[in-house]
Amino acid sequence: MLLEGAAGSVGLRGSVTGRRGDDLRTPIGDLFNSGLEAVNAAGAMGLRGTWGHGQLDIVHRSERVEIHEDPADDPLATPYQRITEDRVRADVGLPMGAARVELRFGYERNRRREFEERTATDVALGLTSTTLTGEAHLHHTALAGWDGILGVSLLRNTVDVFGDEALVPASRYVDFGAFLFEQRELGDSLWQLSGGLRFDARRLGGREPGAGRDRPGAGVHRVLGAVRRSVAPPFSPPNRPPPACRSGPRKQVSQAATTSKRHAVSGLTLESAPGFTILLA
Repeated sequence: MLLEGAAGSVGLRGSVTGRRGDDLRTPIGDLFNSGLEAVNAAGAMGLRGTWGHGQLDIVHRSERVEIHEDPADDPLATPYQRITEDRVRADVGLPMGAARVELRFGYERNRRREFEERTATDVALGLTSTTLTGEAHLHHTALAGWDGILGVSLLRNTVDVFGDEALVPASRYVDFGAFLFEQRELGDSLWQLSGGLRFDARRLGGREPGAGRDRPGAGVHRVLGAVRRSVAPPFSPPNRPPPACRSGPRKQVSQAATTSKRHAVSGLTLESAPGFTILLA
């Protein structure tokens, strides 16, 4: 079911879907205890005005998945999993004269619980992953012939385990990044000079009893390029970052060097952080 509408500068949208499946059928018979149930709900709201624009998205997912065991071990086993996931994302754009600021915030929580049998109430295996993200970008206009983006980002993820068994150790991961990208057209606009600098600091640590304090990794990543010439004036669609800030391979990179240091903490392998990246094109 889908509902949507708008009034003035406000837009709304909501949807709900449900799915149910019985045991899987095969040419030699049904697979016992292989059904599933799922419910998905999503909502969104958008605002736009002279102050800027904003959007809020919320998604919820709930599933019950039956697990078919090997009939040779236990033909009547009825284990199953319950999975719930919630996601929230907010985007805000604020004009500042000829410049603009873009803010993005995100929250995601995934919780999985496995039970030994259909009537069980105790969790045999449980895992909860929670992620928080935030980004802030300042798109500035030409300054001494240069225009570009200054940005910062933050990511925090925690993994908690519970129940009688654990597939992975509990952990916490934090990543902070900051970058600057600038570009300038030279002469008749057939030449473009661009460059960027990015810094990242990362920390990954175990959260098991007796794991001790988090131990940061250490690494440096450098990427060097060269001046390039375009066969036509460079073009970037409105409201999109310059090419070097978008995902995808950089064909003009001519040299790369990477060093890293690895640490082991409570069964976890930690690699990289803090580090920086230099881009010249």
